Amino acid sequence: MADSGDRQNFTDRLLSSDTNTKRVSEIESQLDADTKEAYRLKHLADLQPMGMVSTGGYQAGDDSARGNGMEILLARRFFAAVERGDAITVLAYIRIGYDINKRRERLGDTALHIAAARDAKDVLKVLIESRRCDFLIRDNRGLLASEMAYLFGDNPAAARLLGNKERKQAKAQGIKLTRRQ
Repeated sequence: MADSGDRQNFTDRLLSSDTNTKRVSEIESQLDADTKEAYRLKHLADLQPMGMVSTGGYQAGDDSARGNGMEILLARRFFAAVERGDAITVLAYIRIGYDINKRRERLGDTALHIAAARDAKDVLKVLIESRRCDFLIRDNRGLLASEMAYLFGDNPAAARLLGNKERKQAKAQGIKLTRRQ
């Protein structure tokens, strides 16, 4: 778990300067509760044997048709938090080591794609600051997260930021980055 200094830095950045101390305390309590719940679910998923289950549109394990019920529940809750724009719950999942590059089976999108498409600025910040994002993942339509931000999130600034991150990561990996036509 991150120390209280990391948590305080996060809440300072997430909240505006006029937020009162009581609200900061509520958010820190929620972050602790969400982290404990996510850790509990992850632990249960690690204990449960693998088997064929319905994924409900979420990829679980290496084979998207395989997984256990707890992994699927964990994925559903994570993606639901991203869709809601719930940065605190997303941070809790990052703190327990959840794979933020996991893809949903139906669309092949990641949390970064979803946050970009929904213009969830706080979730985008948390995902980018985690330094675990693979910016080069394309969804099943071949779109990058920057393209999702531009097309669906109607946020050119986020699209530029993500585009810069994509180019930087592609250069570091020696990959030629091309845009969809």
